[in-house]
Amino acid sequence: MPAGLYVLSFYFFEIDWPQYRAYDLTLSTEGRQLARVPVTDFFNGVYKRFVVRGPLQLRAAISRRQSPQALVSGVFLDPFQATTNGR
Repeated sequence: MPAGLYVLSFYFFEIDWPQYRAYDLTLSTEGRQLARVPVTDFFNGVYKRFVVRGPLQLRAAISRRQSPQALVSGVFLDPFQATTNGR
C-alpha cells in the first residue's frame, strides 16, 4: 500500500443461500493481527471498511467458517476524505 491515508473496502455478495454463509476477514501485517471481523447477512451485499495508513504491507485472509467456499466480490482502495457530517 502506498504512503497516505486510505479506506480499504471489501465487498461480499452471495446469491446461493446467503443466510447460511459466514466468513471471517482478518487483516495482518508482519505477523501481527490488526483486525478480525465476521462477515454475515449477504442478502444485499456486505461492505467491510477499514481506514489504513501507508506505506504498509497488508495481508487479508478470508476464511469460510460455515460456508462451502469463501468469496470476495471486490476489493477497493480509495483515498480517505474526511467529511463534515461525521460519516
